[in-house]
Amino acid sequence: MADVPFDPPAITRKLEARGVNASHAEAITRTVRAGVTGCVAAKADLSSFAVGLRGEMGEFRRIKLIGAAVPAVLFLPWPAELILGTVPGP
Repeated sequence: MADVPFDPPAITRKLEARGVNASHAEAITRTVRAGVTGCVAAKADLSSFAVGLRGEMGEFRRIKLIGAAVPAVLFLPWPAELILGTVPGP
């Protein structure tokens, strides 16, 4: 994660230069500072997350496929014969 550059004195000076009262500028800066977490996701972080998420989605698809096949094998005899390659005896 990359750190977000945040310079409270510089922001306070910019607000004051634009006509904001000094005490209000400091209060605004403190409020914004409290809301900034200090970290943002970099492009590499998002790429890494996307790769992991794709892997988890692939695993979910496999589980879903198995979950759909189990009832068919249990409740319908002819798909079970096709899947398992067995032919019922006489």
